[in-house]
Amino acid sequence: MEMIKRLYRSPQFRRTTLWLASVYRRLLRARARDFTDKVGHRSSLILAPHPDDETLGCGITIMRKIAAGRPVQVIIATDGRHSHHSAKISASELAAIRQREAIEACRVLGLGRDRIRFLEYEDQALLGDVAVVTGQLRQMIAEIGPQEIYLPSAIDSNPDHRALNAAALAAIEQAGAAVDIFEYPIWFWDPKAWIDIDASPIAMAWQLLTRPIRTLFALRPVFVRSEEFLARKRTAFAAHQSQATNLTGEKDWAVMDQQTLDLLIRDDELFFLRPHPKARNA
Repeated sequence: MEMIKRLYRSPQFRRTTLWLASVYRRLLRARARDFTDKVGHRSSLILAPHPDDETLGCGITIMRKIAAGRPVQVIIATDGRHSHHSAKISASELAAIRQREAIEACRVLGLGRDRIRFLEYEDQALLGDVAVVTGQLRQMIAEIGPQEIYLPSAIDSNPDHRALNAAALAAIEQAGAAVDIFEYPIWFWDPKAWIDIDASPIAMAWQLLTRPIRTLFALRPVFVRSEEFLARKRTAFAAHQSQATNLTGEKDWAVMDQQTLDLLIRDDELFFLRPHPKARNA
């Protein structure tokens, strides 16, 4: 584990893996179908694990739907309080900041406060609340009645992303909802998404080599063009100042690097069309 941590701290390793992620994205994009003309036709529910995922994963899609007059509801599952550890602000203060940032970012995207719900589960602990989140989402899906649901990729390395994916799919199944399901990649581009951390170094190297190749042909990618909405997506992400800037001036305050942003804020948004789970009989 310590060797993996040292490897991840290496600037050369990070540059190399981000370059490979960019190549992999181009391969997925080459296989993807253009959904731009279809995206404005249906109402949607956007499920975000943390404040900022709604913008990074679906900002263009949200704006296109609103421009077409289709209703969009955003649900943000966790409070984001543990994204940074600071000597200047507490975790609860950071949670409040991140909620305000999400409201402002959604305003830039065209969403009013009444179109955003915060479930306020503790950041980095969603895995322990999957059953409760599933029940809550089942009720919300029945209440909102969306035609499409957007959720984080099951392959994302972040545990909150995977937990929300599992809870959402279970909720859709239990609700018997006739919806189209789209997964959006955020930490999908992180090498940790593709390996078992407790495996041997040789096994991890093999996993990192083979799993992306198999997945490339298993996924059903689609894309939505950014076009005139791209600048506004950048502005919306900038509203998430705690992620986009060094909010407190502390030297260890992590800021999302430009290479990662280039995978997420670009000339299209990439999604994976998910097979519909089998609905339970009432």
